[in-house]
Amino acid sequence: RDQVNDDPEDYRALLKQGVDRDLPMICANPDIKVRIGDRLVWCAGALAAIYEEEGGRVIYPGKPHPTIYNLAIERASEIRGEKPARVLCIGDSPGTDMRGAARQGYDALYVGTGLAEHGDDFEEELATLLDQYETSARYALPALRW
Repeated sequence: RDQVNDDPEDYRALLKQGVDRDLPMICANPDIKVRIGDRLVWCAGALAAIYEEEGGRVIYPGKPHPTIYNLAIERASEIRGEKPARVLCIGDSPGTDMRGAARQGYDALYVGTGLAEHGDDFEEELATLLDQYETSARYALPALRW
């Protein structure tokens, strides 16, 4: 209802109703938190985690799961007329973007967004987040601007 001010726990009882009705949840973006402007706010992945804790089934069509990568490679192959020999995944989330690329065996470029809240220390953010999510990135940039 209010992504900026609500806490995912505010939705536990409502989510439990879906679990009790044996409804699957579709979580297109499993990020736990995202940066909007200068604030970190909760994202759909936090709700999906509660749904699973309550015993519900969650379908993840997006990163880091293979379905979205397979679709992207299929579409790229159609456009190019052949399967790409090399793939670079670009993202700002170690838990979804970097982890997904690593699972698929693709190179990854991490774009910093300040998720670790280390201020302007990009190297500390990078080390902390990649370690926390037990993943890696071949390349990293503090921001993507043009």
